[in-house]
Amino acid sequence: MSAKFFLTERRLHETFIFIPVTAEYQHRKDEIKAYLHRYLNPDTIVEFAQISEGFTSIESDLQGIYNGCQIVNLVKVLGKSYDGVYINCFDDPGVSPCRELSIVPVIGPYLPAIHSALTLADKIGIITTDKAGIIHEERKARQA
Repeated sequence: MSAKFFLTERRLHETFIFIPVTAEYQHRKDEIKAYLHRYLNPDTIVEFAQISEGFTSIESDLQGIYNGCQIVNLVKVLGKSYDGVYINCFDDPGVSPCRELSIVPVIGPYLPAIHSALTLADKIGIITTDKAGIIHEERKARQA
């Protein structure tokens, strides 16, 4: 019995990172690309898109919902031409709605980080900005 080998055309893997805040982010994009470079397949292309309207940071439900809507619009327009979408915010704004409309995987850092932490310990901590942030994070953690 002989083994058959199939040669497939080598294809680039394209990932889109969405920035869900309006704060100046160009320097962070370069840092993120440099960091990811050592972990990614050499054939992986990473592109960025940032919302043009919304809050400069996400510290509340209102900010997350508003900026999340902007992310949904960007993913609707740009996400189809990529192999994966990463929404770069610990609040995961727009992740669930984007999953509903996208045919490619859409992830954010919150749920993977929380679930990974909970496999290592019974209790975890989340650093946030203020008292409103604590209330917001406690509510999100109960839903995770």
